[in-house]
Amino acid sequence: MARKYRTFSADFKLNTVMEGFRGEKSIAQICREREIKHVLYYK
Repeated sequence: MARKYRTFSADFKLNTVMEGFRGEKSIAQICREREIKHVLYYK
């Protein structure tokens, strides 16, 4: 059985990174809210 990976739109990626740059929330909090791993955020 093949594993299915989630794909993220460019808009989702940009919004996630920009939210981190604003500094209003911690990276951990952003990742929890968007249900992604912190390693994925830094990639």
